[in-house]
Amino acid sequence: VAPNVVISSPTSSNTSRSFTIKAKAYDGKPIASMIAYIDNSEVGRVYSNSMSLPATVTKGRHKLLVRAWEDVTGTVYQSSITFTAQ
Repeated sequence: VAPNVVISSPTSSNTSRSFTIKAKAYDGKPIASMIAYIDNSEVGRVYSNSMSLPATVTKGRHKLLVRAWEDVTGTVYQSSITFTAQ
């Protein structure tokens, strides 16, 4: 698997205001940390290659961005999705 970040929850069809952010970073080297941002504000941080964090948003359209930092070189991988909460 090529180095990247995969967000499995929420999905772009998410309509719930409360959900769990689930993401995993793939790389051949250790991942130092992962940080989740909703609408450019940090909402959670883990020091591993996977995250499962509760989140609640207001009604409307939102963007989730997850960044992962590779431990050896500091390379950053990221992925994002946009969803609308009802």
